[in-house]
Amino acid sequence: MSESNKKTFFDEMMDRRFFPYLATYIGVSWGLLQFLIFAVPRYGWDSSVIDRFLMFSAILLPVVCIFIYNHGKPGPDKWLSYEKWLVPLSVVVALGSATFFINSDVPEDSEPDSSTITFTSDDGETLSRQVPNVRYSKRLVLFPLENKSGQKDLEWLRIGFSVLLDNDLEQDMRVASSSPLGLNYEYGDYKHTLEDDISTGTKIKISRDNYSDYYVDGSFDFMDDKYEVQFDVKNAKDGKDFFSKTYNATDIYAIVDNFSKDLSENLFSKEFFEDRDLTDLPINELISSKPKVVEKYIESNILANRTETHSEALKEIEEALVMDESCAPCFFTKSMLLNGMQRREESLAAMDQALDISQSLPERSRMDLRWYAYQLNQNMDKAIRLAETWSKLYPHDQRPYDRLFSLFSMLQDKARSMDVVQAAIDNGHKGKFLTRIADLHIDKEEFDEAEQYLSEFKDLYPSKSKESSLLAKILIKQGKLKEAIEFYDEQEIVNGETSQLAMQKANVYDKIGAFDKAEDELNRALKLCKQIPDSLQVMATMRLHNIAQGKVSRSMEIYAESEALAKKIMPEITVNATYFLGSSGEYMFVDRIPEWKEEGYRRFPGDDMQSSLMRSFIDHFSAIYTGDLELYQASRPKVEPILKSTIGEAYSIYTDGVEHKMQGNYDDAISKFKEYLDLTDGDYSQMYDMLTQSYLLNGEPDKCVEYVQKILKSDPSNQTYLWEAIQGYDALGDKNRVEEYVERLDKVLINADPDFTTKVKLEKFKSEQLPT
Repeated sequence: MSESNKKTFFDEMMDRRFFPYLATYIGVSWGLLQFLIFAVPRYGWDSSVIDRFLMFSAILLPVVCIFIYNHGKPGPDKWLSYEKWLVPLSVVVALGSATFFINSDVPEDSEPDSSTITFTSDDGETLSRQVPNVRYSKRLVLFPLENKSGQKDLEWLRIGFSVLLDNDLEQDMRVASSSPLGLNYEYGDYKHTLEDDISTGTKIKISRDNYSDYYVDGSFDFMDDKYEVQFDVKNAKDGKDFFSKTYNATDIYAIVDNFSKDLSENLFSKEFFEDRDLTDLPINELISSKPKVVEKYIESNILANRTETHSEALKEIEEALVMDESCAPCFFTKSMLLNGMQRREESLAAMDQALDISQSLPERSRMDLRWYAYQLNQNMDKAIRLAETWSKLYPHDQRPYDRLFSLFSMLQDKARSMDVVQAAIDNGHKGKFLTRIADLHIDKEEFDEAEQYLSEFKDLYPSKSKESSLLAKILIKQGKLKEAIEFYDEQEIVNGETSQLAMQKANVYDKIGAFDKAEDELNRALKLCKQIPDSLQVMATMRLHNIAQGKVSRSMEIYAESEALAKKIMPEITVNATYFLGSSGEYMFVDRIPEWKEEGYRRFPGDDMQSSLMRSFIDHFSAIYTGDLELYQASRPKVEPILKSTIGEAYSIYTDGVEHKMQGNYDDAISKFKEYLDLTDGDYSQMYDMLTQSYLLNGEPDKCVEYVQKILKSDPSNQTYLWEAIQGYDALGDKNRVEEYVERLDKVLINADPDFTTKVKLEKFKSEQLPT
């Protein structure tokens, strides 16, 4: 054969059909891999199966290539002598390596389906319990079903079937579910109510917002005295069907019980946990065995979501309790309603009744009751122990982590907040908690760590990129305010306009003194609001926006508007207790605190405990603003226990500092304020104001200026600290800096009300210290 006719190696491989056969091997392997990726989570198989298959396929690849090359030609052939031992040996090596190496990296008992934990109950008792591994748990959102019967008297079952299912699933340690009754705000965010049948796309969005694995919806009909109920379980990522099943029965409880069992079998392998004791009480024992009671319970909870109908909600739940005095969830709902209506003693009595008859409820339901009972009784120590136990027994349940985080945040305990967030992340709750831990690091000015967590969040949840707006907070903390505005602009392009983004942008415009642009953004934010709570949040920001410019009269107008709006969703007594206390800022900035105090006494005239307590709060805050030491010392013992129970021990340190400042003990005041800052690990501006004032009064203007500049770096138009800077630099004799900050403050207060306190002080200072 001539040189030109000699076949190349590539030609030889083509003749032997090497590439088509190799592609077939790779394609079959890929298909099997996709099946394993699907089957492992669905049937609860060990996830190492995927790694073993990959290693097995990779080790076999060389011998497969040799075999294809030797036998790829058309026509008869026979095995070569070395193939007779090479192929079997390769299979044995592949199997052994996959088993040995995977197991050596991940020991067989390194991630069992469950583990035994030791914990201390909220009563202080040390106990042990077997708890399922987090990776075996599932999260579900339960949506209302579609009513195909056309019968309005059965409309309650749209939510009823899902509420019953949610209560049944509370018994399964492997499942965390969200009831439709807890989705009221999410529905409102998409301009819907629970009475609406929403689209698949909206269900996927709500499920993603709750970081769920699956969601459950379906439909029901009623024919020939029987219910026909179809439950559809779908993947929360894309809405694709997971499994569906239809039930026909006269008993709604039996339908839910049967579906609950079928759901468990489909979510978890039959072998998993089969030797463990999983309590599964019949659902008719968990709320009430009387459907009419369940109907009124659900109707009451729906009405409770609209605070203007609280009295109607209370009427429904009381009618339910007349029919069934053993309904613990009904007593719980009654307690929550009475508490929201500021009927504390009745609320406590209802909660006691709920606790007395709650022993038949699932453990998590009892924990839920006890948590709120501790909250009502302000027993924070027991509430913390309970939530810590809850998180250990049910690590896949996000609720205890949420509650601990909220509690420690309220107590301003950053260290324990960080511990809770990290524990939540370690147990699979990365959705909410990656952004929370990033926020904590931002507060500590640990920006690199914060950016790492936000980057991980963005990679895991690309569809929720709007949460990455925390990156703007880093820019603001660093004083890069124009970059922060550009960031918000980009967020709106990517995610669309929202009231939150517009409000955040307005906040930055206020900081740089672009008040007109801030005003435009806030007006736009108000138009974008979908629910009353959102509107109230924007209006609160509008009040701060106007106070920042010294426009207190306009802020008071907005306060009156927001108070009227709040009464649509809150009882009047709640509005008085919350909104009125929050109005002190307007009065403080025009030296009208005595007038504010008089108005407070008019709103709380009674001799009852609550009115007396509210008057003590009014005395306490008015004393701080006016420097009335006698009134402060008289009111402090009355309010401090309550403030300590909600804000934490740090508040006692703060109040000590305030009292030292009033007494003229500035060294002690400074020491207390710095201790407070160290303990809370934050830069609370009201705290800096107390600290800077104490430094000025103590003859340490250099220290005053040092802390003032920390605030002005990220908030250069803050009129409170611009005035503190003027005082500090004046005491230091730095005339140039005084004139600089007078000019800056003049620009901020150009439209201020004539009686705005800082404006009055500034004009007096200019006339006395900077005569023209």
